[in-house]
Amino acid sequence: MFNILETPSFPIHYGFSPDLDFCIWTLEVDGLQVFPFDKHLEGNGVLRAKGMNAQSWQDWVRKIVLLSDQRLNWHVEDIEGKVSQQLAAHQKGAAVAATRYPHLHFPAIDDIRAGTYRYLTWQEEQYQLAAAAARQVVREPASLERLPGRCVDLWNGDPNVGKRLKELWQQYYPGGFRQRERAWGGEVLTSGEPRSLWHVLQPYREQLEALELYLVAYPEPAAYLVPPASAIFSVTNRPDGSDAFFEGVIQVVVELAALPK
Repeated sequence: MFNILETPSFPIHYGFSPDLDFCIWTLEVDGLQVFPFDKHLEGNGVLRAKGMNAQSWQDWVRKIVLLSDQRLNWHVEDIEGKVSQQLAAHQKGAAVAATRYPHLHFPAIDDIRAGTYRYLTWQEEQYQLAAAAARQVVREPASLERLPGRCVDLWNGDPNVGKRLKELWQQYYPGGFRQRERAWGGEVLTSGEPRSLWHVLQPYREQLEALELYLVAYPEPAAYLVPPASAIFSVTNRPDGSDAFFEGVIQVVVELAALPK
């Protein structure tokens, strides 16, 4: 949990992504190979026959990634007003708590005000960073609603491919996605020594502004980087479990930091 009296830094978001896992699944279904997702067998070739190629797939995926950044939900239009609102709520809650627990010590209101202002300013700065990256693919950046399936609407290539993607989504979600998530996604996050990814990456936090890590199922380890702060990361049900996961994520951070922003 964030301490309002401390300086915030290095937001990390990671989880199994149905939209981006769908993108990987389409490669496996079709057989199209895009590095590093090039270890699967030949598929039915339908998407390639309709016009999908490696470049159009990459353009599609990049757009999904940049619009999936959770920081696009962090916009604070009026920082001063938000500080006043949160401060009033804090004072109200503190007054109630003080009557029930008179022995408790509460931070000075000026410290709370300064910490809240610092946090909201940092939050808005993070939004601006994510929005600047998203403007590379859309004119007016807005976060994808957390409703699986929006990915098919972001296809900008041949309309016949887009139509086929919508049909494939009906096959993939929810049944196919749940099966892939169970088979691949849970193992790496539960096996081995339980450690916080945030703590593991603390030595590297000065190298990146943030980390958006989208987990997908793929039979071989793979990391697909989307600068400035995102990566698609395959998880496998290998026996080395969480150790390999943490080591792989550290490598992702190092490689992302080395790329031009």
